[in-house]
Amino acid sequence: MIPKQLLHRLSVRQLQDAIRQKKRLDEVSRLERQFERHQREAAKLRREIDRMMDGAHAPGRARKRRRRLSAEARRKLSEAAKRRWAKVKGAVQAAVRPLKRRQFSAEGLKRIADAARRRWEKYRAEKRGVKPKNPLRQ
Repeated sequence: MIPKQLLHRLSVRQLQDAIRQKKRLDEVSRLERQFERHQREAAKLRREIDRMMDGAHAPGRARKRRRRLSAEARRKLSEAAKRRWAKVKGAVQAAVRPLKRRQFSAEGLKRIADAARRRWEKYRAEKRGVKPKNPLRQ
């Protein structure tokens, strides 16, 4: 508050300027309070989001570890991507070597077929209610 003696010494223009400055100061302080309120609300929302995100990875749970690809697997992925892009662009595939296919040996194929046969035999026997034959038979 301004003392009365000082008010008598000021001109009307100076008093009007003082009133305008006081109004500006009031507006600035109001905006600062509003800004602080918004800051508090934003912090509250951030905490809430963090709490929701932590719920997916609660302290008692172990986080799933990312699998690492071997150099061979990365190379295969890279070549497959190059092949796809070459097909899209219509480019020549000379830069990418052809994919090498693995093949089962005759013995391996026979083992797989025998195992499948035994599984089907067991399934059919269970379905009929008959005790299956020895599953270890070859």
